[in-house]
Amino acid sequence: MSFSPAAQLSLALRKFANIARAFAFLALLHAASQAQEQPATITSLAALQEVAEDSPATHSFDLEATVWYVNPSTGGLILHDETSSAEVELDSSGYPFQPGDRIAIAGNGSLLDLGDRYQLTRIPFVDNDGLHGEEEQSGSIHLTAGRHPLRVEWFNAIGEPGLHLDYQGPGIEPDPVPNSVLFRQAATLDPSGEPKWQPGLDFRTYHERWWSLPPSTRIAQPVLTGHTENFDVTVTPRREFVAIEYTGYIEIAEPGEYTFFLRSDDGSRLYIGEPSLQISSPGWKPLPEARLLYPGQVLVAEQDYLWARLEGQVTHASRIGSLSYLTVQSGAGSMRVEIADATGLPWANMLHTRIRMTGVARRSRSLDGIPTAATLFAQNSAQIEILQGVPQSKPQPPAQLAVTPIQQIERFAPSLLDGQHTARVQGVVINSIPGGYAIVIQDAERAMFIDLNRLRPEPFQLGDLLDITGLVQPGEFSPFIDATELTRLGSGILPAPVEATRDELINGSLHSQYVEIDGYVLAVDERTVTLRTRAGVLNIDLETETSTDWLNSILRLRGCLRSFWDPESREVEVGKIELNSAEIAIVRPAPNDLFDVSKKRVSELLKFDPNASVFQRVGLTGQILQTAGDRLYLIDQEQGVRVTLATPLELQRGDFVEVAGFPEFTGPSPHFAHAIARKVGHEPLPPAHLLPADALLSDDYDSTLVSVDGDLIGIGFQSGHRTLQLRAGANVFSASIANSGEQIANYEPGSQLRLTGVYAGLGGNRSLGQPIEAFEILLASPSDVQVLVTPPWWTMPRLLTLMGALSIILLIALLWIKALERQVAARTAELREVLQERHRVQQEEALARERSRMAHDLHDELGAGLTEVGLLGTLAATHSLPIDKRDSHLSRLSDKVRGLVMALDEIVWAVNPKYDSVSSFVDYFTSYAQQFLELANVRCRFDVADELPVQPLTSRVRHSLFLAFKETLTNVARHADASEVIVRIYPKDTQLVLSVSDNGCGLQGKQAKPSMNGLDNIRDRLSEMGGHCTMESDEQTGTTVTLKLPLK
Repeated sequence: MSFSPAAQLSLALRKFANIARAFAFLALLHAASQAQEQPATITSLAALQEVAEDSPATHSFDLEATVWYVNPSTGGLILHDETSSAEVELDSSGYPFQPGDRIAIAGNGSLLDLGDRYQLTRIPFVDNDGLHGEEEQSGSIHLTAGRHPLRVEWFNAIGEPGLHLDYQGPGIEPDPVPNSVLFRQAATLDPSGEPKWQPGLDFRTYHERWWSLPPSTRIAQPVLTGHTENFDVTVTPRREFVAIEYTGYIEIAEPGEYTFFLRSDDGSRLYIGEPSLQISSPGWKPLPEARLLYPGQVLVAEQDYLWARLEGQVTHASRIGSLSYLTVQSGAGSMRVEIADATGLPWANMLHTRIRMTGVARRSRSLDGIPTAATLFAQNSAQIEILQGVPQSKPQPPAQLAVTPIQQIERFAPSLLDGQHTARVQGVVINSIPGGYAIVIQDAERAMFIDLNRLRPEPFQLGDLLDITGLVQPGEFSPFIDATELTRLGSGILPAPVEATRDELINGSLHSQYVEIDGYVLAVDERTVTLRTRAGVLNIDLETETSTDWLNSILRLRGCLRSFWDPESREVEVGKIELNSAEIAIVRPAPNDLFDVSKKRVSELLKFDPNASVFQRVGLTGQILQTAGDRLYLIDQEQGVRVTLATPLELQRGDFVEVAGFPEFTGPSPHFAHAIARKVGHEPLPPAHLLPADALLSDDYDSTLVSVDGDLIGIGFQSGHRTLQLRAGANVFSASIANSGEQIANYEPGSQLRLTGVYAGLGGNRSLGQPIEAFEILLASPSDVQVLVTPPWWTMPRLLTLMGALSIILLIALLWIKALERQVAARTAELREVLQERHRVQQEEALARERSRMAHDLHDELGAGLTEVGLLGTLAATHSLPIDKRDSHLSRLSDKVRGLVMALDEIVWAVNPKYDSVSSFVDYFTSYAQQFLELANVRCRFDVADELPVQPLTSRVRHSLFLAFKETLTNVARHADASEVIVRIYPKDTQLVLSVSDNGCGLQGKQAKPSMNGLDNIRDRLSEMGGHCTMESDEQTGTTVTLKLPLK
């Protein structure tokens, strides 16, 4: 078998590496022989803690300890023996340890000090762990023939994954481990009881954000399990933040020295053979008696872990991964509880329950270095006992009269607050009403008013511990107990006071509670003190007299809080409370000089200040731009600030003042509340900044002097002062005189004005990042208003008036038009009927005329002719006449019949509507002219236009025109002595022109004859049709008769 040069080089390097490993192995054997001379086997937890270092080191172990706690997410165990206690992370996946189990650790392992715990891992045969690209590590081992346990752990964080395992040995060149040598045990045994072998490996995949391999991958929950033929990373589709554990056996055919090469991206570990570190459980040992512990209790330095118990109320409950966490309040302190398995706990109702826990308390150090109890580890719900639970939405009174938490009574359904249900409470007196008719007691969580009118006992002292039974009453504001039985149990301890918050003061939930309030004294009355607190400004009524020495000092008040409320609406009066049985302490007395405070510029107010607090005044110097009662608008280096004075002062615009106040940032610009001020100078005001119309809305302009141009859109009144409403671009804003009895002039709407004043933003909250929503301009006097452009005569009111008048006129016109349309429609209908009737009459008259004409034509054309035909027939039949005479009569008879036929044809043509078109008319005329002139022995030529009008011609027009045309041809045949006639027919403009030209002698050469009266008839006929007839005659060229007929 031949290898490439690159393969030969790789083989040579691997052989060189094997030789180096052999030398290293000999060195290790030498070191091991020396170690045997000085045994260092770790047999106790104290010894383990003593030798552990911050870098991994191999040690021999043979120790036993008791398990106190098992962390399933890290594989960590809290162990205890006679020498010490410690948290150790190791691979204990083969044993489901529980608190009290004994654990035995024997063999060689790698020990690492992680600071608050120790990590003990089995020594891998090849360790290629870590976050890296594709890297290779190798190791050599002597293996006997047979099947040996094999385990490979691999993970990939980010990037492309990769895992390869090669080996070489007797008769095997460096090559990937083949599928044929990998086996796994089946879940069942064969019939002989021996393991049933199958090819391949078992695998488990994990989806964890690991950056290195844990002591064992089995501390996590596998996402997918199965079988694979080899070390295939594609058994899971995930490419990043994935881990796979392969387990099985490798079959070795020949005994000898084998070298394994593990190459991966990222980390991997290879185990072959039995584990170097053996974990077992030799039995169980009773746990020690739990020690009662309090949150924050000081622990001795030797006690890193303590088996303890804790009682308290759950104030917080959360889950992170597989672990559950509680915060338990007991007394004035709290402790964090870690629960490995919270199965069985009513997790949804854990909040506010009172519990007792047993577990492992870990020692932690406070900020001042004192070792205290801060965390407790509980294995499961068996170590947690619920003492008092929280009722559901509609709790019921206890079946037996046991002590009921006050908080549970407050949450009773309204139907139970009827004065018929009895409850029993225990608590400490936090307020005793003078006269002994009532007290307020508080248990571990809440307080309640107790009516003692039935019992009238001796007055109680603050701190007395009482057991009270009574009837639950609804009360005017909150429930209370009407006591029927009372027992003094002795002296108790006042509860830790609650720090009042703004929300709790508003909703009244602190009514009758024992509270603590810190505040800066703003004002002092006979029995009332006004404090600036973290919850806002409060007016507090006290039972004791106040002192004026408290003014400007910081007080701490403790006592029983009583809310004020409206008897009708039962709503809380915000900002006013009463504090009964109050303890008053001066935290910081009033300073001698109130202006002796930290001085800042406006630009420095939001910078880090370790001394800043809600009770700390800050100094500022600025120039007054505007005054408005107790409000000042100052400017400091072109930055504006608002000031509210605690006491109004006589100050003017332009004054420089020194201010000391409490900075707030809930408006568009910084605000100094409850401020004091003093004048330190006076200077003219700086020039106003003219704002562009397209950028008027900005927090940066707030409380600065500006000029704004705008169009006046209206004038209003506010608090008796005239207010201007203006528009500038898309912004509408108002302007008024801030602090003057003067009135703004009554300007015409539409005027363009320039206003100079202080910009006051409306809305906005700098602390929340909310911009202003609008603004107004605060003017100092009417002179701050300048008219730039007067409005045109066409003002909006006038325009609206005119538009209204035009609208009325238009409406009237529309109504008149509608009425006229109805009249026109009616007249049109009447006219249509008249026209239709007239048309009908005209049609009837036309039909009558046409019938009369036809009768006339038939009579004229056919009547005389037929009479003549009859006479000629009679003459022709007379035998007494000579033959030649009879022949003559027969010839005349024949001619007359032909003439009658032609006349009848003319009448039929004139009546038939099929020939109403001009083209049919022309065809008939040319045919008639050709036939007529041929009989007269006269040549005839025609000149007819290619395109003729399409308008139809009535029968009357056609007949009249034909008679005129016939008369013209007759004149030519009888009088012109012509040999040729030219007939022209063509349209011209809106007329049809018919021209007959002959080459005869003309009219001048002839004397007028009676038979020539036909020309007058032609003119009359054309005139009746709206046309006319012209004639041109010459002895040389002949005569031309032109007939012109209009086409309608």
